[in-house]
Amino acid sequence: MKLAVLSCPRVDGKDLSNAAQGKDEGKGDRDALLLMKPLWLSTNWITNGNGPWRGVRTHRYTYARKSDSLKPWMLFDNEADPCQMKNLVEDPFYASLVKKLDKRTNELLVTAGDPENPLFFANLIEEERKQHGQPSRRRAFFPVYTDPGSGFKSFFQ
Repeated sequence: MKLAVLSCPRVDGKDLSNAAQGKDEGKGDRDALLLMKPLWLSTNWITNGNGPWRGVRTHRYTYARKSDSLKPWMLFDNEADPCQMKNLVEDPFYASLVKKLDKRTNELLVTAGDPENPLFFANLIEEERKQHGQPSRRRAFFPVYTDPGSGFKSFFQ
């Protein structure tokens, strides 16, 4: 809202406008930002089947893990590889960094109150739809019903 020069009511969150404009020069109050795709739905799901994930972006690295397995999925050095073409997550040289960024992801998830259970959010949406008399989108929100091998199967048991 600050970037649009609009007044902002009291809301949860932090003003990241300086970081968005490149004005904090890496000296902001955050060492990392939480990144996420909380549900299956999106163009990404349609085109390549990537389900929910969580991760962090530091001043130098971008890290993400799959939410179904909590397995590290991506690690990019944004200085050496700004287009994120070389995934370093399996490189043994970066193993300790992957652990550090995974730990930071966990810390930021706790701060955000995110249980990293995609069904949590999908169930909230379904309940809201039900309260407003809208039809169910359960099959769209829960592709596990059509994909018996899904890693989210354990959430249904």
